[in-house]
Amino acid sequence: MKKIVCMMLCLSLLLGGFALAEGAYTPGTYEGVSENGRNGAVKVEVTFTADAIEDIRVKEHEETPGISDPAIENIPAQIVASQSLGVDVVSGCTVTSNALLEAVADAAAKAGADVEALKAVAVEKATSDAVVELEANLVVVGGGAAGLSAVITAACEGETNIVLLEKEGALGGNAIRSGGFIEDLDPTDAIAIETNDGYNAWLEELVAAGPQDELEEQVWDELVTAYDAWKASGSTRLFDCPALLAIEYYHVEGTPPIYNMGYPALVNEFDHWFEEEIGGK
Repeated sequence: MKKIVCMMLCLSLLLGGFALAEGAYTPGTYEGVSENGRNGAVKVEVTFTADAIEDIRVKEHEETPGISDPAIENIPAQIVASQSLGVDVVSGCTVTSNALLEAVADAAAKAGADVEALKAVAVEKATSDAVVELEANLVVVGGGAAGLSAVITAACEGETNIVLLEKEGALGGNAIRSGGFIEDLDPTDAIAIETNDGYNAWLEELVAAGPQDELEEQVWDELVTAYDAWKASGSTRLFDCPALLAIEYYHVEGTPPIYNMGYPALVNEFDHWFEEEIGGK
């Protein structure tokens, strides 16, 4: 009798589980929001049938273009394909990936789903046993700024059969997300980078403080002349000039090679190398 009771109980639990799975959602379209995006809120619109996640659309976000694109393109599709919130984040854009998962979880909760159960659904992951054989005279591991500099320099010096290995989906490493200074020296080009209050306040303080040593004095008059002309024009474009570039390089690096070489000559030398030897613009 105990065995029969136990079997009946197990059967009841199994049938109950299937019943929950078949009526997992209240059909409809729901908005989900995560406040934990890299640059702000991420909003999605999720459509449910009674027993499936049918469609996910990313409606609003302020994520960084380029870096966040793989997550925005792949995470929703993977959730729909696997019917799971247990999908892997996309390497290189983890913050955006997690924000998308949170937003979809928010929508699922509004549709009456068991979010923790959705996270626990196993996701089948594709693997590969493919072997790629390459012959190389030089192998560089890591396609960040240092790795890219190494392979470009080696190629310019005549090296051949160079292999660059990078685990991420894009080259650049920390350099693509470092938040470094934007050098925008040509005021006539088509890319208009807008200035902001924080940058303007920093510039004003820099100019008001005056040159800090003899090295800064070498280019200070040029900086002030360019800055005054920019202010008088009423431009909302990001201010920059070779003198500011020279001063910032000195502040960041602590060494003044840009002065010793003459910063106009250095900029011209780089432009020539980038355009003539590398073929860039």
